[in-house]
Amino acid sequence: MFLGLIIFIYHIVLDDYGLPYNAERIKKGIPIIPSDWVTDGSFKFASQNWYPKEDKINNLVNYHSFKQIRCSFGRIEYESDKFILEKGKGILSLTYTHGNKTKPWLITYYLTGKGGGDISKEISYESALDLLQKHNIDLKLLKK
Repeated sequence: MFLGLIIFIYHIVLDDYGLPYNAERIKKGIPIIPSDWVTDGSFKFASQNWYPKEDKINNLVNYHSFKQIRCSFGRIEYESDKFILEKGKGILSLTYTHGNKTKPWLITYYLTGKGGGDISKEISYESALDLLQKHNIDLKLLKK
């Protein structure tokens, strides 16, 4: 009985946090899952990963490359998005923790330096939006 409940939660409830949850993401200013993305189709360790199709990003310099949705017992905990900037010279990581009313965002900007030195720094939500706009990434996916 208990095992049946766990299987129900992991295979039925978690599906609601995929594409159908995009309306809620828009309200919160979280990047949506584009409708042409694919998922790995499984909830390994209660997470689901989404990616653009390879042929959609082959020639792009700046793009949204990844979303991971993490759930626990059927409730969404957090979702992380990765944006590739300048063909990997920069990476912007946005993580939104659901239920954290004081500081829901953890946003990190990574720069690959010449000679192999990498730099990372935490930035604000507003700075992240500015950075994405500077790199011509469609902000409609992020607007509240």
